[in-house]
Amino acid sequence: MIKVPYGISNFELLRKEGYYFVDRTGFIARLEKLPTLYHFFLRPRRFGKSLWLSVLEYYYDQRQAKQFQTLFGDLEIGYQPTSKANQYLVLALDFSGIDTSTFESVSRGFWIQVKTGLERCMNAYPQYFDKEDHTVINASQTPAEAMAELFVIASKKKNLPKIFLLIDEYDHFTNRLLVNDHDQFKKLVGRDGFYRAFFEAVKTGTQSGMIGRIFATGISPVTLDSLTSGFNIGHNLTLDLSFHDLFGFSESETTDILMGSGVAESDLPLILSDVQTWYNGYLFNPRAKQRLYNPDMLFYFAREYQAYQRYPESMLDVNIASDYSRISQTFAIGNYSDNISVLQDLVEEKTVSGALTIQFSMDKVWTRDDSLSLLFYNGLITIHSDQLGLIRFQIPNQVILELYFKMFRETILNRANLLSDQVDINGKMVNMALQKDPRPFFEAVANVLKSLDNRDYRKLDEKHVKSIAASFLFATNVYFVRSEYPLGKGYIDLLLLSRPNIEVAFQYAIELKYVKKRDISQAPIVLNEARKQLKEYLSYPDLKAVAGVKVPLSAWIVVFVGSELYAIEELNLTVKE
Repeated sequence: MIKVPYGISNFELLRKEGYYFVDRTGFIARLEKLPTLYHFFLRPRRFGKSLWLSVLEYYYDQRQAKQFQTLFGDLEIGYQPTSKANQYLVLALDFSGIDTSTFESVSRGFWIQVKTGLERCMNAYPQYFDKEDHTVINASQTPAEAMAELFVIASKKKNLPKIFLLIDEYDHFTNRLLVNDHDQFKKLVGRDGFYRAFFEAVKTGTQSGMIGRIFATGISPVTLDSLTSGFNIGHNLTLDLSFHDLFGFSESETTDILMGSGVAESDLPLILSDVQTWYNGYLFNPRAKQRLYNPDMLFYFAREYQAYQRYPESMLDVNIASDYSRISQTFAIGNYSDNISVLQDLVEEKTVSGALTIQFSMDKVWTRDDSLSLLFYNGLITIHSDQLGLIRFQIPNQVILELYFKMFRETILNRANLLSDQVDINGKMVNMALQKDPRPFFEAVANVLKSLDNRDYRKLDEKHVKSIAASFLFATNVYFVRSEYPLGKGYIDLLLLSRPNIEVAFQYAIELKYVKKRDISQAPIVLNEARKQLKEYLSYPDLKAVAGVKVPLSAWIVVFVGSELYAIEELNLTVKE
């Protein structure tokens, strides 16, 4: 049994306490072979960025030389350490947790973080820094001035090692300003902005030779691109194929983690399939050979399974949910109407196409490609494939899909001028899950359709109605909801599968059809076609493998004509063996 390192980002603690560690230290030598010295690496939230910075800190910090063998001896870099191991002073800065409620609170919070980092660094190396040095830093009026003073102090010291600057979440607070106040964001990174001034000071430190190397992490390149000449020496490795696998877990690593968490070999295929559906899917370069699992999501599952030998009550970690709940804020950047159309395309088509923005600029019109690219960097969409310079994006996994459907549901309720309490989906799901009666649920969907204004109503089509129904199903967490589940040459519109920890009496395979009111004469034909389609789906053995045998699968046909529930009937056939 492994010791699951959920939420642990301190490398020394992880190693000394025997937590499970997936060795990525071979990338250290790869980084040193690059001709560049100042690196930015961007990944979505909860992807192991802070732990990697801790690895770099303990590897390069002069103070950690005595415990090198303890921490790195049995790791890849430990067998062939580079000549730069334990050769630097480390200055570690963390820009997460800064209060962004006002511009003044941002300025104050940033100054505190920089000052704290500088004090921690000087305290760590008393052989190089004295009380007078601390006094000079404390007398500084701005973060940029403090950094500049540090370099002046360092230049006067004899035999002072170079500084390795580590920055965690370099854009955590700037991203919030980007969403909430574009003008304040531009002020921050503009010619007279304190953040731009800070990076100009850092750049001066590299030119003087005081800073030997930089590694910074974050979410998106928007802030880095906006700094322009203020910091034009940083090399963004985010899309570099050679570093694609630096963060995230492969399929084989995921298998090891699951088995080390108590998953029996006989149960592994099913559990791995579920974990893959929920947590896999990330691709950051179209030429990469493997998709990656989100580490935090996987360790959340592993911790729960190891403790209780069952799935978590919710497959969505509350910490992930809170981080990724900012999806709506991401959609607020640029043209909101255009962004909502992107949202609709994602929930209805599952993929969208566009060009990945190479360099963001807040001085030009924000485009649809900019919005897609920002979603990509935030881990809310990922690469499906590319062709002729265009990227086909997809939703990476079920966790993110649920968040999209949640936002889509909120958008629909807002357009229908309804509150979620007025729809009362949870109560209606009891009828569906325990009494094999889906009618109350679909009647509620019909009421939502009736409440849409004329403009939305005219745009209704079958995919849109399916997505509205799915968005309310996702909101209840009663079933694993599979929308447009592939089977044979077709797709089951809605497949509702039982969750391991929730006891339901029935599972559902639903074929949903929509007919415009003016075409009501076609409704009987459409209904009959639905019967034939569902019968064909039920004939596939794969469906039984997916649904299992413990909970009966009930097959239903639902037909809407306009906003009216025209027909809802059960197909009295069983899934073939």
